[in-house]
Amino acid sequence: MKAKSIITVVFIAWQIITKPLLADVSYSIRYLTTNQGLPQNTVNSILRDQTGYMWFATGNGLNRYDGYSHINFWKPDLPSNLVNALAESKDNMLWIGTSEGLVSFDQKLNHFSNINLLVEGNIKPNVISLFADKKGSVWAGTAEHGLFIISHDGDGLSITSFTSENSQLPGNNVSSFLEMKDGRILIGTNHGIAVADNQGEGLYNFGQGNLDNALILSMFESREGDLWVGTFNGLWVYNPINGSDQWYQHNPLDPSSLSHNRVNDITQDFRGNIYIGTLGGVDVFQPLSNSFEAFPYKSIEGFSLNSIFINCIEIDNEGNVWIGTEKGGVNFFNLYQKPFHYMIKNNNDPNSLSSNTINSIYGEKDIIWIGTAGGGLNQYNRKTKQFKHFTHQPGNPKTIPSDYITAITKIPGANIWVGTWGSGLAKMMPDGTFVTFIPPVVDPETGFENSFISSLLYDSRGYLFIGTEGGLAILDLSTESFIKLSPNSNALAHISEIGCLIRDRKDNLWIGTRNGLYSLSAKELNLPYNAACPESQLRIFRNDSDNPLSLPGNYITDIREDKDGNLWLGTYGDGLVKAETNAEGEIEFRRYTKLEGLSNNVIYAIQEDAAGNIWVSTDYGLSRVNPVTDRIDNYFSDDGLLSDQFYWSASYKSEAGELFFGSINGINHFFPTTFPVYPHEPKVTLSSLRVFNSPVDVGDKRHGKVVLNQSLPNAEEISLSYKDNVFSVEFSALDYFLTRKIRYAYQLEGIDRDWVELTSDQRSASYTNLKGGSYRFRVKASNGEGEWGKKETTLLITIRPPFWQTTWFLSLLVIAMIVGAFLYIKHHTRRLLLEKDKLEKVVRERTRRIEVQNQQLQTQAEELEDKNSEIMLQRDRLIKLNKEIESINQNRMRFFTNISHEFRTPLTLIISPVERLLSEIHLPGLAHELLSSVQRNARRLNLLIDQLLMFRKIETGNILIRITNNNISSFISEIFHAFDLLAQQRKIEYSKIIELPEDEYWYDEDKIENILYNLLSNAFKYTPEGGKISLLVHKQAGHQDNKPSLSIEVCDSGVGLNDEQMEKIFDRFYRSPNNGQTIGSGIGLALTRELVEVMSGSIVALRNEEKGSKFIVTLPFRKEDFPGAEINDLPAHDVGEINNKIMALADNLIDEEPFLEAPSSETPETASILVVEDNKELALFIANSLSGQYNVLVAKNGKIGYEMAR
Repeated sequence: MKAKSIITVVFIAWQIITKPLLADVSYSIRYLTTNQGLPQNTVNSILRDQTGYMWFATGNGLNRYDGYSHINFWKPDLPSNLVNALAESKDNMLWIGTSEGLVSFDQKLNHFSNINLLVEGNIKPNVISLFADKKGSVWAGTAEHGLFIISHDGDGLSITSFTSENSQLPGNNVSSFLEMKDGRILIGTNHGIAVADNQGEGLYNFGQGNLDNALILSMFESREGDLWVGTFNGLWVYNPINGSDQWYQHNPLDPSSLSHNRVNDITQDFRGNIYIGTLGGVDVFQPLSNSFEAFPYKSIEGFSLNSIFINCIEIDNEGNVWIGTEKGGVNFFNLYQKPFHYMIKNNNDPNSLSSNTINSIYGEKDIIWIGTAGGGLNQYNRKTKQFKHFTHQPGNPKTIPSDYITAITKIPGANIWVGTWGSGLAKMMPDGTFVTFIPPVVDPETGFENSFISSLLYDSRGYLFIGTEGGLAILDLSTESFIKLSPNSNALAHISEIGCLIRDRKDNLWIGTRNGLYSLSAKELNLPYNAACPESQLRIFRNDSDNPLSLPGNYITDIREDKDGNLWLGTYGDGLVKAETNAEGEIEFRRYTKLEGLSNNVIYAIQEDAAGNIWVSTDYGLSRVNPVTDRIDNYFSDDGLLSDQFYWSASYKSEAGELFFGSINGINHFFPTTFPVYPHEPKVTLSSLRVFNSPVDVGDKRHGKVVLNQSLPNAEEISLSYKDNVFSVEFSALDYFLTRKIRYAYQLEGIDRDWVELTSDQRSASYTNLKGGSYRFRVKASNGEGEWGKKETTLLITIRPPFWQTTWFLSLLVIAMIVGAFLYIKHHTRRLLLEKDKLEKVVRERTRRIEVQNQQLQTQAEELEDKNSEIMLQRDRLIKLNKEIESINQNRMRFFTNISHEFRTPLTLIISPVERLLSEIHLPGLAHELLSSVQRNARRLNLLIDQLLMFRKIETGNILIRITNNNISSFISEIFHAFDLLAQQRKIEYSKIIELPEDEYWYDEDKIENILYNLLSNAFKYTPEGGKISLLVHKQAGHQDNKPSLSIEVCDSGVGLNDEQMEKIFDRFYRSPNNGQTIGSGIGLALTRELVEVMSGSIVALRNEEKGSKFIVTLPFRKEDFPGAEINDLPAHDVGEINNKIMALADNLIDEEPFLEAPSSETPETASILVVEDNKELALFIANSLSGQYNVLVAKNGKIGYEMAR
């Protein structure tokens, strides 16, 4: 007994010396279940193959996993869907043990092969364990039929069977294997352990530990040399050096004992920790206490096992721990996870947080104060690991006033002060009671005192600065009274919506608000009197869109000063901001956002670690910024955080350098200096080839050729036809640590200029319409921490071109072209010789003909030369004649102009006396009528002369534009109303509409008058009595050229216009008939168009919808529309002139009334005379002159006169 005790003590001491402790880390555990793609949640065996794929043997099929996707294999590839064991031999062959035999899977060919294990009665043995030794042999253990060893024998396999009947195998249930470091292979059975020596001379019993009747379920040799044996009834550990051993069994009264006596698997990680998989969970051996620490089970999802029934454990070379469970699928985590510890609320444990939503954290030595949103204040003693809760009790004023704690601070050597959201400030008394203070800050919305506190800042001079939603308050701690901040004289009183407060090493007070950043010198405050701060002492920083170095956003959530004196600002939506002072002493702001690598742009809290890195909690994850290199690392729930969603202002840094950040799921705390570095470099594997989005398997033919002779991960080259012009290559890093953060980059040389980077959810490269040739495809990956690996995976891709682009075809084509060219040249040469003879004959004949033709051409040339001379003489005559005609025209125009001027003087001398005689002397009827005729024709002639002179000015370019900006509406109205009397005489409905908004209208009075007169007079000429004439003037908005214009529309209900008339209506001297009569001179409308165009306007003639015609004039009216025009400062509009024109018009209209028969006293004795004249006035004058001697008949045209004369 004493000797056994000594052995135990020595064993424990040896374990303490050689074995490292299990790190106190809360591992983030991920789950693979049927929800993610497993065929079943019972996992019996786990294997990572040489390529890097994970294989899971389940109760309903075999599963392969690449870190992102699953591929399942069932019958008929497998003899049974109940898969018990897995092994991989050194030739990359996968061996699968099922309930109905053994099968191998050639991973190069993706081919399954059944292995016929010889058992009497053709029974298919239930293979429950597999092992591949270093020599390449595979050992298969069965449930009832002993052991089979499968070895290579030439091109075939040799199978040797061992049972308890034909060998020293202790039992026929072989459930585990172990190859020792010395080369011996241990075989675990239902009756102990058998040993196969490395000489292969047979089996013998393992003589240690009295295990003859033990069901051996698992065996493991630690790196220290201990043999660990898991049985149906506990764990046995044997030290072969000193021969000591010890049993460990489950004790229901001891939580540090083995969790369950059935030990299904044992393994060891690179840190030396021993993992024991039992039917009660996973235990980690603790050598210092010679006890076990169990992994948590269903305590927090993502941080505990989802099943305690453990079937197997596999730890790969990259630190991934894979745990196969019964009904829980695969649980796995990585040993290189960042050591994020946590505090949470456990509903089943009162000694935990009161709420998981953390709003504030403060620490002092071993005490952590935690403010929650809804759970009150928590005090946690890190030594005793005990929580104490302070919550609001309605009706009890001595309790904390609110359960929403937004800020915590402590006065050195005195009390804890807490700020609440909605219930003011509270001071904690030594007995645990609270005294409440309400800051005297007026809420701008309600007008009442504001009790919403966001931040607290202790000033060593004995003051407490309090940031509230309504503004700033200052508490004198000596008197516990608030200092009054006068809004009339103190700029501090106007700061509102405060979110954070800080005092830097230069004694500057910084105030972060939703409306910008404020700064002032704290030592200049006149405390405790009035805390005077004039506006001149207050510096304000806000966003300036025109200044890229200004504050990027005005909503400041947190402020932190680093060890170099730089300020770091958190914003709501505009990222992290670093405030730096430039050489001129001005503050510039540098921004870090998602574009620079930040996990999110909403910042909640900032802390600096011992290495100078800046840590920020955000709306999505935790970010670490290296201010020197600007490298940003992001951490999420996959890394071990409780949540990706952090909360307002909840952070704290302990004196030891430990960082605390609060989220909506609790607190994460950690030492950044203890973060392990993940050392493994990923090697990308090509996982799948798709053509036209259909997977290509080994042996598949496309266009008559096999694309893959072996599986894509093992292939070095593939060959595709040019017809396979849409294909993609999928890949995976086969790195299972932080797979979502792994990035990929690929390049197809000759196609991709640079590396194409992808995120983990893409992982494929697609190409279309590649030309024939060979291309090298390269792909690489980073690990989950963003470090790019140097290892590249390459694949040679050959695109078989169409036959007409192949080398042999092009070579044959060149040869054929050369031969063809040779034959063509030979044939062509002979043909050319024959053609040469023919051509010589033809040339001689044609030469003779050409000589004859030359003689003829010479004769013709002489004739043409004579004719050309004659033509030149005629041209000279025409030029001379043209000049003479031009001179005659000019002389004619000058004569016409001069004679027009000469006409005006006698016309004036005729018109004026006639008008005086008619107005002053009462003449007999005939004399009065004759003088009236003289007056009418003189006016008509005067108007005609005016129009002809205007034409002359336009033709010679001497017409000037003289504009004024007088009231155009009045001017147009005056011209319009000049026709009122004429309208009344002819009983015409005469109306106008002038719609001109207030504006500056520039126009030429003389030309507008002529335009309006001609349009209105034309309307009166062609509108019968009782008709309608209207004038519409309005402003027209600009369209394509954006120039507004003046629109003048004259409408009448006259005879209207047909198509021919509309084409000629503006031609000079064109006259449109009215009721069979051709009236007017044909000058008015032509002159109107000329005048409109001179002023850059336009005129159109249209038909009215009912009857009659419409003329629309469009004229510019802005001053800039008349470049070069004169300004008519003193316009003088002559009303009498327009009246004279209208009187002439009225005379014309009277003349154009229907002919009346001339008075005649016809007698048989008197001769008759017929007067034919289309001018009524002249016809009547002649008739009256002859009426005394003849019977006079009058006809208005030749046709009527002919009929009367018959």
